[in-house]
Amino acid sequence: MMSRSHTLALLGCLALLVGCTSRSEVFDGRSPEQVWTAMVTVAEEPRYEKWIVVENNVWVDAVFDRVEIQRTLKRDHHSHGSGAVRETQDLEMQVVLERTEPPAVTVTVRNAMIRGKGIMAIDHFMMELRDLLGPRETVSAGG
Repeated sequence: MMSRSHTLALLGCLALLVGCTSRSEVFDGRSPEQVWTAMVTVAEEPRYEKWIVVENNVWVDAVFDRVEIQRTLKRDHHSHGSGAVRETQDLEMQVVLERTEPPAVTVTVRNAMIRGKGIMAIDHFMMELRDLLGPRETVSAGG
């Protein structure tokens, strides 16, 4: 039987592996309106190469520049030497636009999941956002 201190230590380690994950990114050279429009589009029209979007519920709160996403993904994962394994992943994300100069976006994975999977979900959203915004526009001096 585990002692109380061992149990607390184990729970502490699990809390580091599973839980909310968050990251912010600045979008230099873009207006808040451009970033907001792209943010909503990425939320409503997700693109995945290896996953199928089974369900994608999106709530847009334009008053507070916030988007809530509840998404279910599935895929068949093929391991070397064994058959396909069906994987399902549920994501609950909050995306918030900060109307600073330059604008910033914070993505938080709200449901309990392994931290590495949460980081990958945030990376995927940010990559889609950067891809949709495209290269930033530069203004050359002197024409």
